Amino acid sequence: MAKKIAVLFPYAPLYREAIYKLMDKELDVDWFFCGNAKRNLKMFDYSLLKHCDLSMEEKKVLGPMVYYKGIKKLNIQQYDAIICPGVIRSFSEWWLLQKLGKGMKDSKLYLWTHGWYGKESCWQKNIKKFFFRKVDGFFLYGDYARNEMIKEGFDASKLHVIKNSLDYDKQLELRNNIVTSNVYKEHFKNDNPTIIFIGRLTPVKKLNQIVGAVGILKQKGENYNIAFVGDGEIRQSLEVEVVKYQLQDNVWFYGPCFDEKINAELIYNADLCVAPWKYRTYCYACTYVRLSCYFPQ
Repeated sequence: MAKKIAVLFPYAPLYREAIYKLMDKELDVDWFFCGNAKRNLKMFDYSLLKHCDLSMEEKKVLGPMVYYKGIKKLNIQQYDAIICPGVIRSFSEWWLLQKLGKGMKDSKLYLWTHGWYGKESCWQKNIKKFFFRKVDGFFLYGDYARNEMIKEGFDASKLHVIKNSLDYDKQLELRNNIVTSNVYKEHFKNDNPTIIFIGRLTPVKKLNQIVGAVGILKQKGENYNIAFVGDGEIRQSLEVEVVKYQLQDNVWFYGPCFDEKINAELIYNADLCVAPWKYRTYCYACTYVRLSCYFPQ
């Protein structure tokens, strides 16, 4: 008899469409999302999933803390496995852990999560260990998190690295058929090497370092272009940095792009992918196996 699974997430980003649809096809899954959840991400069409419930609502309480209104109405005892995102600031997941700990041994709880960043304070480590203590398994974004969790004493057999579950089959097809283009030469009107960053423009990624480095190189007579593929809260401050280093003709704020074919072309024709973030767990560019990836430590 097939295992019955519940997936409880606040939202479903477009980049997970392929893996969610595959799970929906091959497994017996009931999907639960917060119909009101808003993120700076493009979502995929929930109607593509067979059994999808959007009745939960995400509510904020006590500053950063949240809970999912309606989760207590779910009959979680009917599921063999429950998959959650492992959001420690979610009261609903704390409630779920407590519920599963009260005699519901047949229901397994799995977290699809970053797991461990490696920068946690002593207090944060203790909270995470307490939160994770009753979890039956973890689906992690990268080997870095798995290795860090093993160092912290977690059972290695419970730690499963699944990357970020992008549409690998589609990306493999593109990689096998992609050819060089003049996309950057046509935009920049020069032959400078091009550096690409693809992802959300957020403070933790320290993207100003890319602009600063290229600005310093320009002062030394070495010219490079930058392509920022994505959008986010620090775009305006990055634009200020671009003006500061007089790089207006060398920086392309492409904006968000969800077309795999276009992303493949942009990545493949760049000379270097830079992700200046020590705790990054997955390199989207490596999917296309052409770029050298640089992760400063």
